Amino acid sequence: MTATGRTGNGATHLTGRCAGRWRVAVLCAGVLLACMVAVPERPASAQAPSVVVEQVIAAGGGGLVSASLDPARRYSLQFLTTPEGTSFQGTYSQNWFAREGARRAGSNETPLRGRTPWEYDLLPPAPALIQWTLAAGIWNDGGGTLLVRLLDHGPR
Repeated sequence: MTATGRTGNGATHLTGRCAGRWRVAVLCAGVLLACMVAVPERPASAQAPSVVVEQVIAAGGGGLVSASLDPARRYSLQFLTTPEGTSFQGTYSQNWFAREGARRAGSNETPLRGRTPWEYDLLPPAPALIQWTLAAGIWNDGGGTLLVRLLDHGPR
């Protein structure tokens, strides 16, 4: 072998520190690959909710949030302001069609009142829904701008 670490046939031999570094690099790559395989994917419920619709309501004003909803998904109404602590009031109504043998329809109205930050989970109003809509009328009683969001949290 020559001083460069080469043999007469052209093969390169790893010597001393170079061989040690190579072993460490291979070991690190193996550990990294094992960690990537061992870590499970995040469940869908861990994903951030998506905004279906939002409405900005000035101090002393009113606004409307309305959308068609999928009964197979989870939803909530979220109320935010800066600064926190702004009061609001209003109502939301749900209208639906359900299939329980014969087709049937229904609706309900629910009052809303609170201080920001606040979030309200929406539950399907009946089983076996084929159509579900929501409309919320909100009044901002406070001094800050109110942001109202309808959030989709993914599958039930």
